[in-house]
Amino acid sequence: MSIVSRQEILLMLGKQSTATAAERALIDMLHPLVECAVQDFLQVEVENKVQVEILPAQPLTAEREIMISDYERSGQGVVAVSAGGLAALHLKHTPVFKDATLDVREDLDAPMIAPASAFAASTALTYGDDYWLDITREETISGTVNYISDTGTIHRYGSWSNTPRTIKVTYTAGWTAAQLNNGFAGAIKLATLETMALLVKGSEKRNDPAGNPASESIGKYSYSAGNQAGIEAAANGMVNLPPAAMTRLQPYRSYKLF
Repeated sequence: MSIVSRQEILLMLGKQSTATAAERALIDMLHPLVECAVQDFLQVEVENKVQVEILPAQPLTAEREIMISDYERSGQGVVAVSAGGLAALHLKHTPVFKDATLDVREDLDAPMIAPASAFAASTALTYGDDYWLDITREETISGTVNYISDTGTIHRYGSWSNTPRTIKVTYTAGWTAAQLNNGFAGAIKLATLETMALLVKGSEKRNDPAGNPASESIGKYSYSAGNQAGIEAAANGMVNLPPAAMTRLQPYRSYKLF
């Protein structure tokens, strides 16, 4: 699933009916590169899909000292990392949905046996009895109420295993096309469009500097000579996210550890 479509990019540039074949070819070339840069910045999969994690990555104990490097941003807040030996685990990809795909298994023998034999059905934990997801809000999508965790935290009655790779979590995370079109995650789409606009404008500036004005506004897109450094970088083939795009993406960025 793409974050934005070619038609949306053309609309952002005000060229939905005037773009030349060369401009469309340029957009098609840059489009996947920009979306890759956005996902690299976010450190999560944008597409709503099923994820699988094997946790914890390393042994941790509840008694260990929590250092400043063990804190991470979650949405607008900051939480302490707790990858094992504690009552909570933090999943890498967010937001996490409480749906039929959510499956948590704990197998103390998993690190010592073949992966195909690990995490059998008998090792599955029961939601509500053994663990629960930190539900932060609910949203009705196509008539169905969705329970969503923006923190990606799963809590345990008692403690999670402290042995590396003994917990398998299957879950659905990411954003649907509908969510990228509204306030739920619309900033991700806007940041992608802003970056595409900067790159396309940078290419035009390089190829025809005399024919491009120092500043202009077209629909939601605006350009000025103040963006010159970014335009020159784009013209030289660098896919850099502009500051405005990074600011929009920041609340959705993951700082979680595998």
